[in-house]
Amino acid sequence: MLHFKHILCVIGHQFHLNSAAFRRARSLAKGQQAQLTLLQVLPDVAPLNDEDSGHLRQQACDRRRQDIQQQLSTLDGAADIDVQVGVGKRYVYTIQTVLQQGFDLVIKVAESPSWIDRWLGSDDMHLLRKCPCPVWLMRPDDKDDYHQIVAAVDLSTSDDSEVQLNDDIVQLASSVCLSDFASLDVVSVYDAPEAGFVSLWAEEPDKVQQRMLEQELLQHEIAMKALLQRLSEHLGDDAYDYLQPVPRLRQGVASQQLIEEAHATKADLLVMGTVARSGIPGVIIGNTAETVLSEVHCSVLAIKPAGFVSPVS
Repeated sequence: MLHFKHILCVIGHQFHLNSAAFRRARSLAKGQQAQLTLLQVLPDVAPLNDEDSGHLRQQACDRRRQDIQQQLSTLDGAADIDVQVGVGKRYVYTIQTVLQQGFDLVIKVAESPSWIDRWLGSDDMHLLRKCPCPVWLMRPDDKDDYHQIVAAVDLSTSDDSEVQLNDDIVQLASSVCLSDFASLDVVSVYDAPEAGFVSLWAEEPDKVQQRMLEQELLQHEIAMKALLQRLSEHLGDDAYDYLQPVPRLRQGVASQQLIEEAHATKADLLVMGTVARSGIPGVIIGNTAETVLSEVHCSVLAIKPAGFVSPVS
């Protein structure tokens, strides 16, 4: 089971103890005996050429830190929660904090109630694209305990890094499921796009297309079985038998099928990988992930592949 040691909860301009992200982060930190840090990033509105601008920024940060600590003082264990306040562009400051202090999970509430329509180009999408550690974006009205979690994996390749990413996805999803007593579906999408060209040369194109799809399905079934076997070995028989993850293989366009799966299962959380496009490491996430993340109606926990290097320094 994946273990987090240093959790960063990014809060908005107004901090509330009943925030979905804070509740989840506090519960997770308590359950895993992890260090919890709250981070608030203020916009820089101090005059650029004012010699007192540095002092003004520090005063603003100190006031906000004191306000947050005052709210936390009503909670048990408040002294164990670190509070940091900075000034700058929120996603850049957040990623720099992750890099400098070694956080292994970022949790935040998505930017607004209409977040799903505004993700592209937002701070949230920048975090998903560029933050080196897992990012958990939560709906503003997220529940404390999930009932259904979907883990989306890519079984179309045997590349070692992709296999490891799939393992990380299902292990992390399983960890949340066991904590919340939730159900887990492991979904992968298969297709044979080249089958559309067989009519150019095959005498019986329908039969050829069907055989190609059947072969893809067989390969995905074998890969899914191997993935779940590794998960069983990782969790142990008792935990795996209790969890009983449901494998689901869907045929079609990956982004469309993953979105439909999340909607059909009424998923509370979608756990998936984000992979940078070749040649532009760390700049933008893959086409499938970006499409899915802009259209699902549940919270999202996104994981980077091993060796990912953030473009933010």
